[in-house]
Amino acid sequence: SIMVVGNYDYVLDFIFHQNGALETRLMSTGYIQSNFYRTVERDFGVKIQETITGNLHHHMFNLKADLDVSGTSNRYETLDIQRMDATLSW
Repeated sequence: SIMVVGNYDYVLDFIFHQNGALETRLMSTGYIQSNFYRTVERDFGVKIQETITGNLHHHMFNLKADLDVSGTSNRYETLDIQRMDATLSW
């Protein structure tokens, strides 16, 4: 499914696996919001080119599926996202 909210297009995928697991993927699409790179603003964005900063912002999504298939002994799994440092060529 594709949802248009404001100036964003979100792609929502539901993947049903053979073992009964339901995988959900939600992706935002489009162009990043960028500005001219200035060192005083480096706390508010990521340098993505020699003179370009990609401004920091985030999208929060909450999904809930309450399926009582074969009883009510449900379980869940969480994914914890962490920052990763990378060395850039410039």
